[in-house]
Amino acid sequence: MIKIIDNCLPKIEQSPNIAWVRIEALYLCYGTGYPFLDFWVQTNQSCKTTAVICRFYNSITVWNLHGADDEELSQFLDVISGDEVFCTFELAKRLSLIEVEKINVLSRVGKTTVRKQGPLATFEQIYEILNSGGDGDIELPDYSEWYPDFVYRFRHKAARYCLNADKTSVAITGFETSDFAIICGVATLPLFRNRGYAADVVETLYSQLAQENKTVYVATRDKTVEFYKKLGFTVEPIWFAICKKRGNR
Repeated sequence: MIKIIDNCLPKIEQSPNIAWVRIEALYLCYGTGYPFLDFWVQTNQSCKTTAVICRFYNSITVWNLHGADDEELSQFLDVISGDEVFCTFELAKRLSLIEVEKINVLSRVGKTTVRKQGPLATFEQIYEILNSGGDGDIELPDYSEWYPDFVYRFRHKAARYCLNADKTSVAITGFETSDFAIICGVATLPLFRNRGYAADVVETLYSQLAQENKTVYVATRDKTVEFYKKLGFTVEPIWFAICKKRGNR
């Protein structure tokens, strides 16, 4: 059975993965009661949580156990609004989601050398660098949509940024909880690329998160996997996917 969550997220018996971190971070940041954000939980006959679904505007994230009711999940995704679905690749195949794109997930945990925080910047400057193309994984909405969301997450400690001294390279998190963080964007202005700036801002950002004992995730496409591996990130054994619901084009 799937029902809406209007109070608190359920406890899960399985170790969190990147999908759960996305859901929990949005819940901790925004809570419930917003028209653009909904949470649902699926339980089995023993009242055990088997899946949690989050819809943030048009983006849906699904966390699930192997015992989840796939047929019910599939029917539920068909009827709720939202286009993009983020879930494990295996679940995407089982639910017959379309236009599936495999996503590598890497993680890193453990202390490292503390690095000095980079300079402050305006959110316009951060957006300009991210919107310059970056590592190829960044797809930003218009500034008018990006700004209020990122600022809200930033002020509620669900997101942060780190720039290099010249303000030409930036790395940001977009989802943070007490134990986890997800790096969601790394970019360098075109004229300053291939100088190691991106690696520097990622390492500096990671050093901050590591001091808070957070496990750090990044979801990335194939061409940037080696970049993160060289920085000490390890490829997770589970593939994820960004895909469309059936019938959506």
